[in-house]
Amino acid sequence: METLLAVFAGIAAGMFINELGELSPWAARKFIRFAARLAYRDHVRAVHCSSQLNAMLEDVPGKATQLVAALMLGGACIAGTLWRGRVVRRLRARLHALAVRMDAAARRMIRTAWRLSRRRSGKR
Repeated sequence: METLLAVFAGIAAGMFINELGELSPWAARKFIRFAARLAYRDHVRAVHCSSQLNAMLEDVPGKATQLVAALMLGGACIAGTLWRGRVVRRLRARLHALAVRMDAAARRMIRTAWRLSRRRSGKR
């Protein structure tokens, strides 16, 4: 009885691994599409990027290797998106601070020019 159970378990494990092998390329394509949509907000650009990455995945040998490659490429896309968002937030904050300083400097320059023009015209 144990031998028969072991044979059936071996057959079931083989069938499961075979199905998992067929599932890996599908999951890889889905993950690449998700990562491209997350990385590019423009739909056309995201579709173009995901089609290019899927074409690259077709060149990768092995079904499980395709899934690993997709996870690596998608992870890089997601990490780049998070990093880019962080950099953009920093740049926006710096540009805002610069604009505030420039606005204050421009106001001082206008005030000084107005005062100088009033002095030259004789009005105080």
